[in-house]
Amino acid sequence: MHPRQIRTIRPLFTYSSLVALVTLSAAVKADDPPAELPEVLVEPPEETEGSGTERSARQQSHRLHDLFRGDSETHVSGPRQAQRLYLRGIEGSQTQITIDGARQGRDLHNHRGGLSGIDPAFLRRADAEPGPPAADDGHGATGGSVRFETIDAGDLVDPETGYGGFARGVRGSAADSLTTSAAGAIQPTDRVGLLVGGSYTSLDDYRVGGGDIKEYTGYDDRNLLLRLNADDGHNQRVRLGYEENENRGELPMNAGDRVRGADGHIREDDIADQRMVRETTSLNYEYHPETRWVGLEFDLYRNKSEWENRDDDTGFLSDGVGGRLANTATLARGSLGPLGHSENRLTVGGDLYQDTGEADHGDILTYDAQGLFVQNRLESERLDLSFGLRGDWMETDYEQPGESVDFSELSTNARIGYWATPSTEIFAGYGESAQGRSETVALHLDRNIDTETRIDYDEPQTSTTAEAGIQSEQPLAGGYLELSGTLFRTDIDDLILYEYERPTNLGRQTPQSVYNLDEQITTEGYTLKAAWRGEDLYSALSFTHDKVRGLDSGNALGTSRPDARQQLVRTVGPQGDRLVWDNVYQLHPAFQVGYTLKMVADLERVIPGDGERDGYNIHDVQMRWQPPGETDVTVYFVVHNLFDEEYAGHTAIPQYEAGETVADSDYLREPGRDMRLGAKVQF
Repeated sequence: MHPRQIRTIRPLFTYSSLVALVTLSAAVKADDPPAELPEVLVEPPEETEGSGTERSARQQSHRLHDLFRGDSETHVSGPRQAQRLYLRGIEGSQTQITIDGARQGRDLHNHRGGLSGIDPAFLRRADAEPGPPAADDGHGATGGSVRFETIDAGDLVDPETGYGGFARGVRGSAADSLTTSAAGAIQPTDRVGLLVGGSYTSLDDYRVGGGDIKEYTGYDDRNLLLRLNADDGHNQRVRLGYEENENRGELPMNAGDRVRGADGHIREDDIADQRMVRETTSLNYEYHPETRWVGLEFDLYRNKSEWENRDDDTGFLSDGVGGRLANTATLARGSLGPLGHSENRLTVGGDLYQDTGEADHGDILTYDAQGLFVQNRLESERLDLSFGLRGDWMETDYEQPGESVDFSELSTNARIGYWATPSTEIFAGYGESAQGRSETVALHLDRNIDTETRIDYDEPQTSTTAEAGIQSEQPLAGGYLELSGTLFRTDIDDLILYEYERPTNLGRQTPQSVYNLDEQITTEGYTLKAAWRGEDLYSALSFTHDKVRGLDSGNALGTSRPDARQQLVRTVGPQGDRLVWDNVYQLHPAFQVGYTLKMVADLERVIPGDGERDGYNIHDVQMRWQPPGETDVTVYFVVHNLFDEEYAGHTAIPQYEAGETVADSDYLREPGRDMRLGAKVQF
């Protein structure tokens, strides 16, 4: 079922009407009660240990791959200059990914640029949320959302001294890597803080399991973070930040993760001195006065991503600007009879996004997306109910042929959760999403669109996601046992693809047409999770089974059409069944150990032209020690891929050729045993 279409050509709302709408939802006197009901507060859940940024420290991360090693639903694949994130089998280009509220850009050259780097040491939060999108989750959240939030002065400053910071160093063996990072912060007043941070990572060509060196995988990575935060001590908070990431190395130019010639070796004419730079500037403002009717949030950002081939002075730029304004009003708090105490919140707002793609000869295309949303959330002791409506107005301007395409879509969502007991919830949810341009192709393919290209797509890409499950938390043996099971399914319709006369060397030819794929692409499966949390032990087990349907229907995706296959693998990524067991044990107040097991089964249901893929088992161990009397010094020792397994991730992208079936041995191998020794000093 598609989101319902609205037959309009131009956006119905502008910045002025958006501001008016949100202001109207907040324009109630502060002393007006929302309802004459007894007050009850709903407290947010605590952040779980063993997830997010805690895991990045335990893994001594220097890349995003390591952030989600303990979760079977989330996976990061590809080399550093071309990393891709998957949520329940859906690629990150179909996902709402933000850093400090700033939507991240699209791929620039092949799969380079969409998910760029950030030093995990600078992250306060890293949340991956697959599942049905809510109306206020943003535009084009087919696969869900991933939110990164960087640290500010409040995370580092000692209130007694007014300053604070850290210095960190990590040495790795698989690529002879060295990571150094440091940050310092001051609070000149009780209400204002300033943070400055920087990091540098250098890696040589890495060693795969078994001992071979993988050529042209080394790189240098640099990060800069500037953050100003302020608050009035009561109900207003503002964060202004600038973050920059630069990645550079002698790297392959190919469309896949690996280049090989007839003799199996790297073709050096496909190697180039490449540079990727992302600059993100963000402003986040919150206003939460004592009145229940006002909870304002305002985000404004600019995200520039640039890819450059320094050997021939060519490059591409994605310049995205956007904003979000929303107000959350608490309509009622109190008793709902048999449902118990409750709180009902209504969020009304809108967001805007414009992305301009540029190349050496000028603008390539401009994409505008404007959205309005309303989301109601009722939480009570026995029943949670959420439902919302989102309207998107999308326009793509193709500069060379001088054509534009406009769409308007309504997307709905709903979720219901019934608490059978105070600690057991049965839930079901549904959400729709839409986007008006192809996110599966990179900007360098848009460069070749000209007057000969037919702009044939007459529908926006849409998706529907549904899930249902049960989750429970029970006291057990002095701790808490958490259990959950979730069934999920996402249908993607009218996928926007490019058609070519020749099925290879896509970047060197003009697309014949931009069209909607007739076949529906479906990802479906289930996830089972169990975790036990005690005073000294955290142990979590997760298992995900998912499959992709629609890959072998029709002729568009056959082995003779690697052009469609290259685009499809940037939409979905079939993987074998995955089991992840993540553990942390506090042996002593100064000594912590951890163990992570990831087991991946063989993959048999593949994209046409891909060979079946071998499964693999990866073991990681982690240790953390604080020297006696040195609470500000922490030493880490981590081993990834303990038994030096030689393997290739199932979402690795091969170099497709017409009529060729790719063997498992043709996929890029991941790093072998990587021993990391790190230390962190706080001051």
